[in-house]
Amino acid sequence: MGLLLLAGATEGVGLMLLLPILRLGSSRTSPQDAVSKFLSEHLQMLGLPLSLSTLLVLMVAVIACRSLIEWCRDIMAADVQLRFVAALRQRTMAAVAGASWHYLGSQSHAYLHAILCRDVEALRQSAVQSLQLAVQGILLMTNVVVAIMISPILTVAAVAIGLILALVARNLVRRAQASGRQFERHQRSIQRETADFVNGLKLVKSMSAEGKHVDAFNVSSAGLHQATRRHKTAGATVRAMLQLSAAIAVSVLVMMAQGGNLLAFPEMILLALVFARMVPILRDMYHGLQTIANSLPAYAEIEAVTAQCTLHAEAKPNCVAAIVLRHQLQLQDVTYRYSPAAPNAIDGINVVIEAGSMVALVGESGAGKTTLADMILGLLQPDSGCMTVDGIPITGESVHAWRRSVAYVPQDSFFLNASIRENLTWTAQSVTDATLLAALEQAQALDFVSRRPGGLDALIGDHGRQLSGGERQRLALARALLRQPSVLVLDEPASALDPANARAVYRAIENLRGTMTIVMIVHDLAKVRNADQVLVLERGRLVEHGAPQDAAPASDHPQPACNGFLA
Repeated sequence: MGLLLLAGATEGVGLMLLLPILRLGSSRTSPQDAVSKFLSEHLQMLGLPLSLSTLLVLMVAVIACRSLIEWCRDIMAADVQLRFVAALRQRTMAAVAGASWHYLGSQSHAYLHAILCRDVEALRQSAVQSLQLAVQGILLMTNVVVAIMISPILTVAAVAIGLILALVARNLVRRAQASGRQFERHQRSIQRETADFVNGLKLVKSMSAEGKHVDAFNVSSAGLHQATRRHKTAGATVRAMLQLSAAIAVSVLVMMAQGGNLLAFPEMILLALVFARMVPILRDMYHGLQTIANSLPAYAEIEAVTAQCTLHAEAKPNCVAAIVLRHQLQLQDVTYRYSPAAPNAIDGINVVIEAGSMVALVGESGAGKTTLADMILGLLQPDSGCMTVDGIPITGESVHAWRRSVAYVPQDSFFLNASIRENLTWTAQSVTDATLLAALEQAQALDFVSRRPGGLDALIGDHGRQLSGGERQRLALARALLRQPSVLVLDEPASALDPANARAVYRAIENLRGTMTIVMIVHDLAKVRNADQVLVLERGRLVEHGAPQDAAPASDHPQPACNGFLA
């Protein structure tokens, strides 16, 4: 703020120096105004005359001083703005990262991406405008003070005109805020349509669905065009109104000064200059207000998401050692639903999983297999009942300690657009090449990695598209094994693979038997005939359990509706 005031002060000094310069330039007599007398007295103390050359040198010195102050001000303002945006982005990112999977799983990933990237960037522009508003406000006040010193009457008239224009512009600022909300809505629609199109590009092309996506994109684009046009039209209207009104006002005020003999010619010229300088300042201030108003919906979205993430925040990770399954994992009468109005996704399940065993979760789609697997992973917390590992309840801070001991291989694994090495070490830092190769060998992936040019340093493309489905799945398995988990959860590990790749994946899983606890979600029971325990789910309830050859119905389902899944 000090630099803003100093810059404003030098602006005022520079303007006031113009008055004696104009008087000396238009008359050979020594000027007698208050500013000239003040300068003359102080210059005489330095042994300098009140001359045009002296005043011009002084003017250059003032401008140089102002330039230095503005340079320092702009650097500091940029630093403040960057720190504000960085803090906002980091706070939002931390809130999203700390939210529970129960909340995050229900949110659009494209929406969260927009919040963290585009919306924060929009607020960066608003932060710039906020700082500029402070600068322009100081400059405006400086010009008003100078104008009052020249002619209080005409300045009051000019301020009255400015207030009238501000009242007119207020409605346009409100329109800008409304157009900002529409802009946000259409931007999100475009982002959603783009994400859907790009993520499903292969399927879109193969099914000739390009037209549908293009039409939807064009509708959103047209809406965005209209919202942007309304925003730009409002801005252009105010700028034109300000310029025309200012020109008329300055002309009227100058005519009043001349007709009423209120000012001498030099004062009149300086006052006209001051009023003219106020016009672009007011215009820029309006533009800043419009930009800020336009970004308020984005700020509201960021705050809403941050608040929701904070509301659904998990307990913070602690430094407690990982909870390793050594004896039993027990689910005791656990129940879970995704929302209060939804039916139970898991309904009163009691299960004991022995350490080192292989467990298969079987059931139709929607039976609750993935929900139960997410609960075992510590991603979801039971609404009632509890999950314990060797007698330790997995709740609160212990959830993070448990997650350090589990690994997950989904149906469609996530891959970085990077090398095999970077993808393997994504969740397991500081591992040697020997450890990487051992994990690849365990996952039946060493052969295809060795054949690729570059080996571990070979790039695999966006989402691993340079690999086949089987290669991606085995690489995902190797990445999971690098965590040295006590529990490995696999979701349909070979559902979309050809027989040869499926055999390779299941062979790798079979070789892991006894080294860790394995939980697999499957539809084809033939793939897990060698499982130690099969859990059959239906509508969130456990209807059969036991070894494949001698499974028994659950106690509360003497006649399971699954029609003998294990028969």
